[in-house]
Amino acid sequence: KKQRNTLLKAKGSTEDTCIRGTIYQLLNALSVGNVEHFMEIVMRVYCSTKLQIPNEFIEFLKDRDTFAEFGYAFLLGLQGSHYENMKNKEEK
Repeated sequence: KKQRNTLLKAKGSTEDTCIRGTIYQLLNALSVGNVEHFMEIVMRVYCSTKLQIPNEFIEFLKDRDTFAEFGYAFLLGLQGSHYENMKNKEEK
């Protein structure tokens, strides 16, 4: 979520229309399992926002399953999704 907000701020926007192209490119790289292209795009995104790239992205280079799991989670965060534990939701 922090990355999304920082990226939108860097682009001078509050809506995700300005990052849809990036999200689409990341999704394409994920769908064909192209770790190198995905990481190239991620590095550009992080460079444009001056945030540090999390160490977890290094794991992409080791394991394809981790690549898919973290990649889709990253995309969902960029898209503005968040996980809400069903147990916590029922308690509210």
